[in-house]
Amino acid sequence: MQLLIVASIAMLCYLGATGMQSLSLAGHRLSVRKPWFVLACFAILLHAFVIYRLVDVHGLQNLTYINVTTLIAWMICLITLLTAFYQPIANLSVFLFPFAIFSILLAIVFPGHHLIATDASPEMLVHIWLAVIAFSVLAIAAIQAVFMALQQKLLRLKRLDKFLQALPPVETMERVLFRLIMTGFVLLSAMLATSFIFFNDVLSPPWLHQTILSLLAWLVFAFILFGRYFFGWRGKVAIRWTCFGVLLLVLAYFGTALLESLFHI
Repeated sequence: MQLLIVASIAMLCYLGATGMQSLSLAGHRLSVRKPWFVLACFAILLHAFVIYRLVDVHGLQNLTYINVTTLIAWMICLITLLTAFYQPIANLSVFLFPFAIFSILLAIVFPGHHLIATDASPEMLVHIWLAVIAFSVLAIAAIQAVFMALQQKLLRLKRLDKFLQALPPVETMERVLFRLIMTGFVLLSAMLATSFIFFNDVLSPPWLHQTILSLLAWLVFAFILFGRYFFGWRGKVAIRWTCFGVLLLVLAYFGTALLESLFHI
């Protein structure tokens, strides 16, 4: 019952913060920055408690796909909140916070058990956290790319509506996008490195497709950064390749879950 109450309050806080930022994007002049931060902080703290209760089971870690998904959602929201102190990415919360709400609902409605003793395997814990943080940063980059696509479409149509006016300049949006990609690329590189250093079965059948998809995503992001540095890539090219790279990572994780579910059926 306690878990359900805390989860409900967390979802309400996320919903309130999403509503606040939606008002800002709609062009309302009231200041939503402070209320947004307060609600987002409460939501993320309560979300962390929910994850703790779901994952920590008698000294073991219950790392089902749904529990890891809500952990990723929490990390995405935390990174967004912290980054919003010095980069204009609070607008992304109108997409990211509803995802967090959905992940909490899934975790509460569909509990499962996949217990792992990460205390006995510190390298596994390091690898898991690197994977979660890398995916979270690059997922934020994908949402940033979506906002850039919307912004550029409105500019081409010469629609100077309130949504467009609420966004930062194009140059700022691009700068934030490539900083996110660079950070995510470094983390993804570290995650892949730990996979090959710590584990001997990454190329075995159960993990082979996940490894291949993750390596392909790494190549895509390396390609984006190479093109940016040497050819000054921007706009549509950066947006499309960013979304494609994140799609590969999504398939590496969720595609694996889907295949395993179908196999067990």
